[in-house]
Amino acid sequence: MRIAIIGNGIAGTALTEEILNLAEDKVKLYVFGAERYPGYNRILITEVLSGKKLLNEIYIKKWQWYEEKGVKLFVGKKIERILPKKRLLMTQDEEFFEYDKVIIATGSKPFIPPIKGIEKKGVFTYRKIDDVYKILDFARVSKRAIVIGGGLLGLEVAKALKDIGLEVFVVHILDTLMEQQLDKTASELLKRDLESMGIKVLLNKKTTEILGERKAQGVRFEGGEELEGDFVVIATGIRPNVDVAKNSGIKVNRGILVDDYLETSASDVYGVGECIEHRGKTYGLVAPIMEQVKVCAYNVVFGNKKKYEGSITYAMLKVAGINLFSAGEFKEGKKDEVVSFLDNGKRIYRKAVIRNNKVVGSILYGDIKGNNYLLELIKTGKDISEERPIFLIKHIIPKGIGEVEKLKDSDIVCNCNAVSKGEIVKAILEKGAKSLEDIQALTKASTSCGSCAELVEQILRQYVKEKPKRENKIEKIKKELHPFDEEFKRRMEKYFEEGDWQKIPEDDRYVRFKTSPSISFLSFKSFSLLCHRDSI
Repeated sequence: MRIAIIGNGIAGTALTEEILNLAEDKVKLYVFGAERYPGYNRILITEVLSGKKLLNEIYIKKWQWYEEKGVKLFVGKKIERILPKKRLLMTQDEEFFEYDKVIIATGSKPFIPPIKGIEKKGVFTYRKIDDVYKILDFARVSKRAIVIGGGLLGLEVAKALKDIGLEVFVVHILDTLMEQQLDKTASELLKRDLESMGIKVLLNKKTTEILGERKAQGVRFEGGEELEGDFVVIATGIRPNVDVAKNSGIKVNRGILVDDYLETSASDVYGVGECIEHRGKTYGLVAPIMEQVKVCAYNVVFGNKKKYEGSITYAMLKVAGINLFSAGEFKEGKKDEVVSFLDNGKRIYRKAVIRNNKVVGSILYGDIKGNNYLLELIKTGKDISEERPIFLIKHIIPKGIGEVEKLKDSDIVCNCNAVSKGEIVKAILEKGAKSLEDIQALTKASTSCGSCAELVEQILRQYVKEKPKRENKIEKIKKELHPFDEEFKRRMEKYFEEGDWQKIPEDDRYVRFKTSPSISFLSFKSFSLLCHRDSI
């Protein structure tokens, strides 16, 4: 069976892996990505912007993995249209590919508000790795950046720009930061913490115009107030990317409409991730998307047998270095009860919304211990009459027992990828994992949003007494893996003489090329000529 996946981001790559786990020998997989790179973790592009990671380090899977698994990966090849009756995919270059079943995982695209002058030079969206490179080019010759949007993405880019030495203003149209995940109290704590980092936050400001003739020189707000800046980043939210479905005559509302089997209105055409709409809801966080992936992969391989019932929306995030947890209906209604705890000095805030003695929503700010317990209360609808009010704060009361010891083997540590404590311990004791990187490779824990990394490290400290030597990978690449060092050139000459590029080790094929963007897209033939030059 030929299965095509349109999109090679987090959802598309997870689908590829899940389908291979279910029926590796029975399927031929074709993955199409519109960008010119293998799938990368979009959540981590801020790490590239801040200089903490290279693009190579945020690839979800590298070329070699696709080759070893027999998956045909097409990068820089955008699927423009699906022809369901003919079972054909058409690219933007009018190439055609046959399929038996296809899954749309095109994710989302930036929402661009109606602001005058948005087309000017120095105005950027923030969604792709190429956006990062464009922003970095401007950042090198700039002093002040303006970020429009106080949601998760806007705050992440603001912190990254501050980290590389810029003065940063965050401008938000509402009076609450991250209003999709936080209430007013948590937002005020977050605003204070951001300002203590040197990030200036302006709330209730509607941007109406980008100042400057051809290049952005600031913004104008409703009411006439102006703010000068060297460039502007638009981070005002996302919208489902439904283009391929619209072009194909597949039913679309806000997102691509799917049923409980995650099948669209076209037979044998499925959808997952940010691009779909299920029972009137769209999902933009990793955890529900991973739930969709498991259902969709099963139905594509074995027929429509499993149903997706929807997901409780929750997020465990690390925003500008601050831990946050938000789940369920955290904004209380008139008949709801609220239990809350606030420590202004330690910047700790905990809130639970209760309906008929059942927790229906929660927010944790600063210290998020007990988040698994609260999420379980929301999912199960357990009556908490006998536990009020201690249930909300019992996990942050010192008892001489660490959080790791409290966790049962069945407790979920990585919500995004549904990895339990028991699976992590097994990776340590049976498979020899000694570092966070080992755990990531063996279990996928902490490979999506990364907010569980601290808890994974705690488990490692409990079970691994001898720590592996840590190394600064970026410095290693700079000092030892420069693309033109003599040893590397000799090895490359040998590879080309042998004529089998598949034998070239992963580091030589990718890490070295990515240290120089101008080299990364050269053909091997061109690069071999460079290797023979006496000087560069």
